[in-house]
Amino acid sequence: MILIDNLLKLNSWIVEKSATILESMLINKPMIDGNKCNGWVLMRSLLFNKSYKIKGARNLKYDFTIQDAEGKLNTNQISEWIKSNTTSNQAS
Repeated sequence: MILIDNLLKLNSWIVEKSATILESMLINKPMIDGNKCNGWVLMRSLLFNKSYKIKGARNLKYDFTIQDAEGKLNTNQISEWIKSNTTSNQAS
């Protein structure tokens, strides 16, 4: 049971960190150009490194990124989107 609890905490951390990275890159705009692309890549890379993959059609991912860039989503909404649109590649 402890292993399952720790896995759930880790999963929550991954989602929250990924959401924070994406929001920070898209809202704070640290670069002159390429913030949406780099934010998406950083979020996706963090998830991928922990054996998670974002599922769904390209236009779903694009619309989500644009909504975030326009400031229409907060970190909690981004986290929920990630949870709903991510699958685990981890072996059971």
